[in-house]
Amino acid sequence: AIETNLVQKSPAGLTYVAEWRGGILDHKMGHLACFSGGMIGIGADDGPAGQRQHYLDLAAEITHTCHESYSRS
Repeated sequence: AIETNLVQKSPAGLTYVAEWRGGILDHKMGHLACFSGGMIGIGADDGPAGQRQHYLDLAAEITHTCHESYSRS
């Protein structure tokens, strides 16, 4: 559900987890959402065999976005 409803790509190609606020998708990613990269990566181990690499790639993309956010600020 997180991937379907909250995971977005910026115009620059960075993957982020948007916030759901009162029925409206807020296209910003708070710093605590950076934990989701690790959460998704760890969860990939218990995911369906055909989806594990997908979730590891998604986790890496989110983590890259967090790195870029801190690096650029």
